Amino acid sequence: ALLGDRIRLSDHFLDPGVFIRSMGTRGHLGGLAEATLQALLVLDAAGRDLVFLETVGTGQSEIEVIGVADTVVLVLMPGSGDSIQALKWAAAHAPHRAATLRVVRSWTYAAAGGVEVASTLVLEEMRPDTAYESIDEFTAEMRESGVVVESEVVFGSAASVLLAASADADLLIVGTRGKGGFARLLLGSTSHQCATHARVPVLVVPRDVPPDGSISEIVVGMDTSPGARAALAWAFEFAPDDVPIRVVGAWHRSRFDVPAWEEDEERAKRQFDTAIDEAELAAGRRGGTRRHFDDGHPVAMLMDGLTPSSLLVVGARGQRGL
Repeated sequence: ALLGDRIRLSDHFLDPGVFIRSMGTRGHLGGLAEATLQALLVLDAAGRDLVFLETVGTGQSEIEVIGVADTVVLVLMPGSGDSIQALKWAAAHAPHRAATLRVVRSWTYAAAGGVEVASTLVLEEMRPDTAYESIDEFTAEMRESGVVVESEVVFGSAASVLLAASADADLLIVGTRGKGGFARLLLGSTSHQCATHARVPVLVVPRDVPPDGSISEIVVGMDTSPGARAALAWAFEFAPDDVPIRVVGAWHRSRFDVPAWEEDEERAKRQFDTAIDEAELAAGRRGGTRRHFDDGHPVAMLMDGLTPSSLLVVGARGQRGL
């Protein structure tokens, strides 16, 4: 890294008691350069009190440092998580819709012993300095790219702050997961609460979306419920002209063979087509919507064929009220 470490460690690289050495991996796997251990032994023999090794990444295979260092520390950048991807996605799409992007960051404190803080002055003194610094860095970069952006830092839980801020918005965009400990959950607590309680459409951006925010296809779940009809109407309004829309309807056949269910399936298929026809007419579209109605589980059918650049749109509540 050309001067990379020196710039990042600006408080240390001029310190005569600190030695910094960047080492390229040259294709060596494990997160460390092949000569890292030998360099570590040389520095240790030279009498250095502390030697820090920084790995190249935090993937599942970059763990060679465990067998080299005495202590392993996992460092997470403040404000990281899937919210960064949500910011990138929003910044990529806001200019095309002449929309103002409002970036909201919440902060709170760890309450102990039931202590309540009522004074706004006390709250301001407790606010971490990094709360404004990180959001200013992101918004400055967006403005340079031509995005009209506003920003604010608000005290409170993430979900409550976002729900209040989105009351007069057209769209609320959040990351899949934040910095909570339940990494295996599809949605974090904040994104789940926003999707459940927001009064506006909520777009949840996963971590593996394309960096440029491109959309290859919009997939809409349709069961003819009011929520599904609203989802399709929103998809028609949001979709760029060159992005295809695929509407998926599922008919879940029972394991018992009842002849009347074949008539019910045909009736459901007609209702499915009618709902799409009405939505196309209301949106001023003349066909062109791809339709897929079949026997199967709704979740499996919606997930089939999705890619990181797909946009999946579903209504808040379906026919079963879940």
